[in-house]
Amino acid sequence: MSFISEPLFYWAASVLAVLAATAIEAQRMRLDPWTMYLTAIVGLGGAMLGGELYAALAAVAHAGDGAARGAIGAFTGAAALGSLVLVWRGGEWLRYADASVPGIALGYAVYRIGCFVNGCCFGTPTDLPWGVTFGPGTEAFAFQVAQGLIAPEAARTLSVHPTQLYHAVLGIASFLALVHWKGGPAGSRLALALVLYGIGRFAIEFFRADTQPMLGPLDVNHMACLVMLVAALVMCRRPLFLKQTA
Repeated sequence: MSFISEPLFYWAASVLAVLAATAIEAQRMRLDPWTMYLTAIVGLGGAMLGGELYAALAAVAHAGDGAARGAIGAFTGAAALGSLVLVWRGGEWLRYADASVPGIALGYAVYRIGCFVNGCCFGTPTDLPWGVTFGPGTEAFAFQVAQGLIAPEAARTLSVHPTQLYHAVLGIASFLALVHWKGGPAGSRLALALVLYGIGRFAIEFFRADTQPMLGPLDVNHMACLVMLVAALVMCRRPLFLKQTA
């Protein structure tokens, strides 16, 4: 396996993307660089812990099926631990969150490209011209063998939705939208990020092959996306919470 196909490579690349974009945005917003740096580093640690915990809890909920991914848990963990740094440093939570979300979206896009290269977070079978196949040794291949969709000796999987690339496009589009977001009270960019990711992830989830429905066609990630959208709505409806900071 080549170096650029290693998951660690894409994790490291996504971390660098987050740190670089966050540092640039913090400077533009005239935030304290040391506070922003500490928040980003601790937040990345929270992302790792939150992602693993979310995936483990989802696996328990699905009777031991470990297919659920932990991106939403990673966001939650990053926000939780990053907030502790801001409480300690006395930083304005909403302004630092606004500075962080573009970089997080960019890092998310980079990491999802790694998912595509490694054949995880794969989609359902499709006849669409942009469908892709994966070879032996990938999660997509093992999944289709276990489902009886292909034989163990098959050369490739059936053509599936490139959901990893859908995620990457969502990340890039969100990054561009957030970077160009102009004005608004503190927290408005965070609310926009929640809306963009919540709607985009909710839609993509219907094309994922590794989902486990919990309520009708909705899985745990659908539920989390709905929580994000409600949170964004509450933020936008509470002007005192989103008051413009001096």
